[in-house]
Amino acid sequence: MQSNKLDILKDLFYGFGRDPHVNKGIFDHYLSKSSETEPWILKKAVDELLSSCQSLPRVNDLLNAIKRYTPVATRENTSCHMCGMLGLIYNVFCFKENGARMEIMSMTHSIVEGANYKSMIIGRCKCPNGEEYANSSHTGLSTPVDPPSYLINPAKKNGWDSSFQADVFAKKLNRGANSFEESVSPLVDTLNNLGLNTFVLGKPEDIDKLPKDLLNKNDES
Repeated sequence: MQSNKLDILKDLFYGFGRDPHVNKGIFDHYLSKSSETEPWILKKAVDELLSSCQSLPRVNDLLNAIKRYTPVATRENTSCHMCGMLGLIYNVFCFKENGARMEIMSMTHSIVEGANYKSMIIGRCKCPNGEEYANSSHTGLSTPVDPPSYLINPAKKNGWDSSFQADVFAKKLNRGANSFEESVSPLVDTLNNLGLNTFVLGKPEDIDKLPKDLLNKNDES
């Protein structure tokens, strides 16, 4: 399975600390210029730019990368249960708030609160799709590797390739890493609306400060 072009370009912008919504004009320009590009080609171009650039590349740099990955031969990319059609193998990495980076090696990874999880290229696939990267100057692209073993079975179970599974797992970990803030925020908003944000949660005497109609609703549920 493949991500759509909108998500791929969002990854490019977020990867360089640029919010697509704040920079909507620029983002729409990139989207327009790459509108005729196949998603799998665009993803390859974006992945290269993310690994080789220090700041958001110019739109011409994106177009040049797209051109490099646009097939000129008659051979078509074939479906592969390891890489899809990308020819690249991914794993999930954890970027901690202190700047440390850790490669994930298990589905039972203990989520680090506040961390940012990303799926990143660890090498090229050993299938024919990966052959086009064999002569790449980037060792991260030219090195043939197998997918991380912990991703293979979940990918088979879900009916997609291991590289896509890495992206799915990264998104799941990100939700978990930020779940504490997400779960607390609605509660804080509710208390603010009720005018109860001045006391500390958990004190027994605070129950008397709650509106009676709210208590009645809780009793009825």
